Amino acid sequence: MFSDNDLVEVRLIGEGPLRAGVFSDAQALRSEVRRSWQDGNFYASLNRPRWRRADNRLRVTRTVLL
Repeated sequence: MFSDNDLVEVRLIGEGPLRAGVFSDAQALRSEVRRSWQDGNFYASLNRPRWRRADNRLRVTRTVLL
């Protein structure tokens, strides 16, 4: 997943608020998934993320999914 442009966008959709993050570090991504895997379902984008900077953590987002 990192081979396209060294960034991966991940979203966590569950009972609580939608969380999303952009990762450039595979270890940080694994850590976030391990910490939050019981909170819902993870989805990774197959397309290049719009964000060019990676925070390497999940954050609550205001995006509303319909």
